[in-house]
Amino acid sequence: VLYLPNGVNFEQFNEAIRYREKLGTRPPTLLYSGTLDLRWGVDLPLRAMPSLLEQVPDAFLLIAGTGPAEGKLKALSQSLGLGKSVQFLGMIPYKDLPQVMARADVGLATSREDIFRHFASPLKIVEYMAAGLPVICSGGGEAELMINESGGGKNIPFLPGAFTQAAQSLLTRQEELTACRRAAISYAHSRSWQRLGEQLAEFLVHLTDQAARA
Repeated sequence: VLYLPNGVNFEQFNEAIRYREKLGTRPPTLLYSGTLDLRWGVDLPLRAMPSLLEQVPDAFLLIAGTGPAEGKLKALSQSLGLGKSVQFLGMIPYKDLPQVMARADVGLATSREDIFRHFASPLKIVEYMAAGLPVICSGGGEAELMINESGGGKNIPFLPGAFTQAAQSLLTRQEELTACRRAAISYAHSRSWQRLGEQLAEFLVHLTDQAARA
């Protein structure tokens, strides 16, 4: 049996690195990209932002996407007084995601733990990584496995304090951010559709050789 996970269009998302080099000075930025559903835990970085801002006063959170929890998340941001420290970008065309990711330093995949997440293979994690973004994730399953395999980010409990600590570490320690970024890019390259296709071809050759010897 050969298991192949979701692949990533590595070249498309790796373009974010080139875009990022042209942006110049910008605030240390966290990015969530995806459906705004409470299951995906977008409220966690919002709840953590007040304490993160105490340690990283210019920290900024970008939220790209729409979904059933959009109104609640905007209301939560307002109630926490986050003001200009958070920006909701709305729906972003898929082809434009690399340019959005170029504005960020860290990608977020802070899902709540449930049975769906346990068996899911979140493509956004390898898209972030291909774009040169270390990832903060939670929720277990393959998300946790990808972080552990790659060394390209931090897997945390679904707690504001744990998120603050992880984000503060990545946003203020340049050596750690750079090391995680390199590990993330390398891992994403190994999960490109081209590389996965090569693995499939190698497996089929192996099966053909075995059948020929039988």
